[in-house]
Amino acid sequence: MDQNNLKLTSSEIGSLWAEYVNGTMTDVVNRYMVSIIEDEEIKAIFE
Repeated sequence: MDQNNLKLTSSEIGSLWAEYVNGTMTDVVNRYMVSIIEDEEIKAIFE
């Protein structure tokens, strides 16, 4: 098989997309939580 011409299956593309969306969502939610949490002990956990 030619190493320069590999094609991903739809399942592989779907898995990569799901991981990207999940990682992005986690990052955005954590940044939001840090911005609104007032309790310093809990805030330290998120940071």
